[in-house]
Amino acid sequence: MLLFHAAAFLLYSSCYVDGLRLTGQWDSSQFFTILAKFGFQQTDHLDESHTRGFVYGNVTAMIPNGAISRNTSVLLALVRRSLFGSMFEARDDYPSDISCEHLLRDISAVAYDAKCMPSGQQDSFRWVPCPRGQYCPDEDNPKNVLSGFQFTYHVQESYAPGFWYLVMAACQLNEQPQCNWTRQTRPVTVDYDLWLVNGSPLVRYLNPFEHQFSFDEQDTAEMYFAALGIYVLMLGMQYRAVVLFRRGSTQRVPDRQRLLSAVCFLETGGLLLCSLNILTFAYDGSGALTLRWIGDLMRLASMSVLSLLLILLARGWSIVDNELRSFRFVATFWGSLSILHAIFFVWNSRAVDEIEEVDIFETWPGFGILLLRVVQAVWFLVEIKRSIDGELDEEKAEFLTHFGAGFLVWFVHLPMLGVVASKIELLWRFKIILAINLFANTLASAILVHLFWPMSTNRRFFAADDRMHRLLNHSEEMDEFEKSLIDEEFVPSDPAVEDDDLCPVFTPTSL
Repeated sequence: MLLFHAAAFLLYSSCYVDGLRLTGQWDSSQFFTILAKFGFQQTDHLDESHTRGFVYGNVTAMIPNGAISRNTSVLLALVRRSLFGSMFEARDDYPSDISCEHLLRDISAVAYDAKCMPSGQQDSFRWVPCPRGQYCPDEDNPKNVLSGFQFTYHVQESYAPGFWYLVMAACQLNEQPQCNWTRQTRPVTVDYDLWLVNGSPLVRYLNPFEHQFSFDEQDTAEMYFAALGIYVLMLGMQYRAVVLFRRGSTQRVPDRQRLLSAVCFLETGGLLLCSLNILTFAYDGSGALTLRWIGDLMRLASMSVLSLLLILLARGWSIVDNELRSFRFVATFWGSLSILHAIFFVWNSRAVDEIEEVDIFETWPGFGILLLRVVQAVWFLVEIKRSIDGELDEEKAEFLTHFGAGFLVWFVHLPMLGVVASKIELLWRFKIILAINLFANTLASAILVHLFWPMSTNRRFFAADDRMHRLLNHSEEMDEFEKSLIDEEFVPSDPAVEDDDLCPVFTPTSL
């Protein structure tokens, strides 16, 4: 089970945010549908009216207002997670009327209905459709309804944030004689436009990056913006590095620098699209699906190129020498892993059922993603060990050891993260895993930018730069030797040589 928890990391690394403005059409033949799952924040007892959760909107039908009654209605319900058990068990369509009784068993114990459940404590039910241009029949206090809408739920979480489910069911209460739940047998079709938000819509400007977001996704906008800012800085540094290389004696940009530039460019582009998606979502509650998918694929490509660069460096390329040994094998194997990774990623995004709260912990594509990363980690480890064993330069072998140990963590941190993820409450899991993911990828890229910087002291560990480093040292030694021949009073810069040990200088006046 731990491996499935670890595999969740790659899904959480995407820029996915649920659309909390729900629009569409529903008919009673579907019997039961979960429209949304949303995390409401804890209510501030000093400002309850502005910090509680709100669910509001319009639900109408193409029938005359006079024809709308309990007998022609279906149920819209807002259900706390702790009362969702019986609904989850009854997700499949039951053939008999007892299905509604079973479906609504838990919520019926606490829900309020003026005629059948007058002692209930939770305002959970709305009978829809509502008459056009009017409030829903259950809204007995118009002051509680937001202007321009037919109904409003007020959600108050006094002690801790929590998940709620918005559902629609083809059920009705048979008021006579015993208020039993029965299935709606008449065909009913409704059009809905619903909003789920944290905080009053009247003061949404106070924090636009929390208002539209479920509690488990709040603060993620700031994470994306911070990562984007760092990658823009690194992309600028990469541009400067390319300019410096082209101005150098060889006037050639190393291939490793080109690959790293591709990593930074793809990740920056992906984060930019994810950020635009979040900005759009904060504005309209729906986001930009196309931008989200393109951003996810760009970030996936960025990490694939980064893994290729690390494996090539582990094989000694650009460190031991600049020769790409067995390049056809490397390209084929890496390309196969990348294609499989993309297939699993797309498959997994469709296989995840957030309502069941299993994410990708129990999905085969999620397990396949984790297995691919483990294969890459083993490949990296084998190659770096082979390079260390074959290196004769002790200083360079030590550099390879530190390089391998550091970046091996980037490959294998998925299982380690799985241990942490399995212990984190679901409301906090998404944002914590996302933060660790962004930090790990950003740190790995930043370290490579530092190692590859043209003016860095680490240049001596790379093949072409090592030869240049030796040429520069040799040139300095020759300059010192020539200066000693020209200047008779020149003293070597070696501090180990004492003044008394210097040979006397004879001049004509001393003879």
